[in-house]
Amino acid sequence: YAVCRIALLVAGVICATAGGTLLYIGESQRLSVASLVPGSDFAAVPGGCEILGLEHGQEERREQQWVGCERQTVVECWDRWWYEFRGKEVSVRSREEAVKRRVGQCVGDPAPGRFSMGQQATCWPIENR
Repeated sequence: YAVCRIALLVAGVICATAGGTLLYIGESQRLSVASLVPGSDFAAVPGGCEILGLEHGQEERREQQWVGCERQTVVECWDRWWYEFRGKEVSVRSREEAVKRRVGQCVGDPAPGRFSMGQQATCWPIENR
């Protein structure tokens, strides 16, 4: 019985260490990509791009916040947008754009994204310069 408990404890420590390491690596990668600045880290597509596709999603986030002297659960609605850009010899999918709709559940029309179908926009290819 004691041997099983020790083995489970050791396995738990190993899993926690591996999980923590993988979490650190993943978060580092996410922050690295999020910090890229298109205008300085990439070369713009000559002639720009047209928005040929939109994808929308929404998410309700529940957070604990202090309101006065009470801790309350606040529900926020976030609209998530992705865009398909097409330019001369290039097709690019955007990273996610998150727009806070309002406090409360996701009902009604979504908050507008930055781009609309057919709009001309500056875009950057995936290849880093």
